[in-house]
Amino acid sequence: MKWQAMLARVQLLRNVDQIMTKQMSLASMIGKLPDWIRHDLASKDKTLRARAEETLLAMIEAAVADHAEPDPDERK
Repeated sequence: MKWQAMLARVQLLRNVDQIMTKQMSLASMIGKLPDWIRHDLASKDKTLRARAEETLLAMIEAAVADHAEPDPDERK
């Protein structure tokens, strides 16, 4: 993964608390994780763990994007 992409994701995740709504909290999303993700996150196998981490990150990014405030520069 390129550093720029990782940095962008970290910056996006820093804003999670500010943009999540009452209807979709990070805690409730984590509570609904599929069993395979939970299992693979705890795995000693680096490949399985990496796959689960990427999936979890994608889920968090999607939740953040769904509940983010529109960018003022993108408003018409």
